[in-house]
Amino acid sequence: MGRKYNLAKSLKDLMFDPFGIGALILGISLSCLSSSPELSLNRPWEFPEIIAKSLENLTHDLIFVASESPAGVIVAVIGVVYSLFVTWFIGIVAVFLCLRFINQIGGSEFVKKYERCPHGIRGGIRRYKCDHCAKEFALEMQKWQNEDSQRQEKNARAYKVRQFHEEQINKVFREIAKEENALLSVHPKDFESFVAKLFKDMGFEVAPTPYSNDGGYDAVVLQNGKKYLVECKKYKKNKIVPVKELRAFYGVMVAQEADGGYFVTTGQFSSQGMRQFSNRQITFSNLTRLIQMIHGLYGANKMLESVQGMCDSCGGVLDFKVSDGDDKIIRCDCGKEIRSVVLNDPRVAQLIKIYNNTKM
Repeated sequence: MGRKYNLAKSLKDLMFDPFGIGALILGISLSCLSSSPELSLNRPWEFPEIIAKSLENLTHDLIFVASESPAGVIVAVIGVVYSLFVTWFIGIVAVFLCLRFINQIGGSEFVKKYERCPHGIRGGIRRYKCDHCAKEFALEMQKWQNEDSQRQEKNARAYKVRQFHEEQINKVFREIAKEENALLSVHPKDFESFVAKLFKDMGFEVAPTPYSNDGGYDAVVLQNGKKYLVECKKYKKNKIVPVKELRAFYGVMVAQEADGGYFVTTGQFSSQGMRQFSNRQITFSNLTRLIQMIHGLYGANKMLESVQGMCDSCGGVLDFKVSDGDDKIIRCDCGKEIRSVVLNDPRVAQLIKIYNNTKM
């Protein structure tokens, strides 16, 4: 919707606006040109002389008509009035259109520069003539600069906190990957020796078998008068243990009259194999479960016992124990209560739950 035109304001602006004065002169010139074809914009210095001559001729014409026929005076007057009406109507319309155009394009900016400020001084705001307005403007600018500086500091601090938490999350992934890679990189023989030591440290009596020709199992472990067989398979992380190997191991358990068995691998078990042999006294330990056993026996990695968080108000670093859970609140030195962003990350929470076997 267009801006409402205010004729009174435009006429007021005309007193101070050179654009408006120019428009008025243009309108008068157009009206003169419409009434006298002798006028030309090419010779503006002849305007007064030509207009005076036109008025003189008009006077002589009226006197001549009156002397010839009194009735003709009425017709002459009507013609003059009609001519003046058309002339000034065209001039007023031209001025009106020029003022409206200038108002639309912001030609009254000159007037705004000389408007009175709230303290009554002309040009006090736009031309800085008023000391009070200048002080208020300086205070507003200082306030805006302070707010902008605080906003930039807040954004920089938020970015720093976000980067810190991302680094903490990546550390958790790196530490877990380090443990996985340590198990995945050992020689199969060393892997069997490590698993045997693990069962020994867990309180079993361990009798390892030869590395080759082991009879289908890698160790015999005894506990509370019961006999268990242990089979170790050093596979890649995502390799699935074939069902036929589980079947062969179960056959050896039956032949050795074992009370149960442990199948330990760095790979994975298929759902079909676990469903088929889960009720036959076989305990399945993949790479994740093996790390759980290591953490339960020797303690979790320090990174998986606690994680760090950063206060977004003061930048202070806080330690969060994993055992306290993800809803633990710690009060920072600045007084703000902080929850762990790292522990509340769903990826980290799932990993810690798996590898630390912690209920979260």
